[in-house]
Amino acid sequence: MTGAWATWSPAEKRAAVARLRGQGLTQSAAAERLGVTRLTVTKFDVMGQSAEGCKLRIALTNALKTKLDRLADARGILPDTLASRIVTTALRDDLVDAVLDDNPTHQE
Repeated sequence: MTGAWATWSPAEKRAAVARLRGQGLTQSAAAERLGVTRLTVTKFDVMGQSAEGCKLRIALTNALKTKLDRLADARGILPDTLASRIVTTALRDDLVDAVLDDNPTHQE
């Protein structure tokens, strides 16, 4: 599929990556299916996420950054992608209170 990939627009590439990732394929599996490298899939996976919303910066201690790197590496993704997935999942699935367990005093 590498030949087809080369003819696709960036939007088509993002859509193809999003479709495969939405089916639960890892970046490596999506790359294999598309006939490209995992790094290429990562590029379009990250681009698709940032194109749909905003980018946030977070500060982590070196120990937490090391842990995030290890967890991301085990999944074959970039640390930024994993951090984005964690935050997105916590917000989408209403898990913030369960994760923080901080008894907020006011509701938004």
